[in-house]
Amino acid sequence: MKVELDGIFEVASPLEESFEFLSDPARFAPLLPYFEELKGVSDDGFTVVLAIGVPQIRGRAEVEVKLVEKAFPLRARYRSCGRHALGMIDSDLGFTLQPVIAGSAVNWSSVSVVNGTLASLAQGILVPLAKRQITSLVKSFQDALRPAGNATQSAAGLAPRPR
Repeated sequence: MKVELDGIFEVASPLEESFEFLSDPARFAPLLPYFEELKGVSDDGFTVVLAIGVPQIRGRAEVEVKLVEKAFPLRARYRSCGRHALGMIDSDLGFTLQPVIAGSAVNWSSVSVVNGTLASLAQGILVPLAKRQITSLVKSFQDALRPAGNATQSAAGLAPRPR
């Protein structure tokens, strides 16, 4: 099963700071849905352990993530491979940053392929769940990148757009 999502959101931090955040797993990984542990961090990759807990799918998944492109401060791309007892998910996630008056705009896109029992069990809930989790993740990123003293942040562009 192939799942393609993309979107755009704005953060109140400058371009360079936003890029550093999005390319530093120690800063962004703890904000991932179901985050449990970060390990094996190197210049070109890391492993994130997720505690999966959705209907019919429970357990831990270790996701190997490789940084396959990094062009400071404008774009980066990750390729990940996750394994669970019920199947696997392979994903490409990329983001492109551009300056805006209030900080930075982050354009992101994700293409994931889900295989195995995981795909058949989660087929009806996978895309709505992914959209809900991404919306929550974007809000967490916006909160993490908001400078002190900025009490409000626009949620425009928060929701992912399926492709």
